[in-house]
Amino acid sequence: MNNEQRDMLENESAIGRKASSAYENFIGPFMDKKRSDLFNVFQDLSISNIELLSETKRQLTVLNTLDDEIRTIIETGKLASQQLSQEPLSKH
Repeated sequence: MNNEQRDMLENESAIGRKASSAYENFIGPFMDKKRSDLFNVFQDLSISNIELLSETKRQLTVLNTLDDEIRTIIETGKLASQQLSQEPLSKH
């Protein structure tokens, strides 16, 4: 592994650790609360209120997409950390 690859992996690892900490301490609970809020709104809506049903669905889709993106960053960081830990010490 060359220095550029190592630097990239170290950067991805650091970003992943930061994202993981933020997710565990704030983002994850926030997402769970927002999903719960949206579900409660959905339950209270009349089936004839198509506009608000659609808006609730759009909000949930955006929330889920954001959650997936953050989880991808976290997983990429974990994979980068694994790859760095498997690098022989003599090549550092």
